Amino acid sequence: MIRQFTVLQAIMIVLMIIALAVSNQVTAQNNRNGTLGQATQTTRVNAAPKTGATPYAYCYGANMKCTGSRCSQIKVITPSNSDVLVTLKQNGKVVAHAYISASSSYTFDVPNGTYQPFFYYGKNWDNQKVMTQTNCGTLRGGFAQNEYFGKDTPEKLDNDVLTYELILQQSGNFSTIPSNQKEAF
Repeated sequence: MIRQFTVLQAIMIVLMIIALAVSNQVTAQNNRNGTLGQATQTTRVNAAPKTGATPYAYCYGANMKCTGSRCSQIKVITPSNSDVLVTLKQNGKVVAHAYISASSSYTFDVPNGTYQPFFYYGKNWDNQKVMTQTNCGTLRGGFAQNEYFGKDTPEKLDNDVLTYELILQQSGNFSTIPSNQKEAF
């Protein structure tokens, strides 16, 4: 028996064949990418801020500047395998912070005084990640992977340059003390 098709039925059959072909191509592509059967991740990863950026300026304000004779510097050199967000606290309050990309450095110019640095290491910056509640509200922005918090003891600076080289070195003279997100922010 020969079945006759109307023009509309023929168009429908052609469209179904095209849809099936496209579906097979997508499946083949997913197989090549190794994504077949995996749930789509919804992690929000954004372009990392540039070295020296202050992603929490809406909360902590702009970093202080010191250009006179009563100034010190705190320089941070980051490891090659991790970005670092540094917060500087004075009397328990964040007074400066900066994002520093892996294998980079940043120098804080600060008035003489006592500062405690906190080092927040990680990868894959997420602008929407909720970090903590502060006096300015919800602090947003953090690493999506490989997070680690470290700190040093408070250091009194008087026309000094203090350098932190956050790179594993044999016979090095500095190791961060473990910390946490509540302490760092």
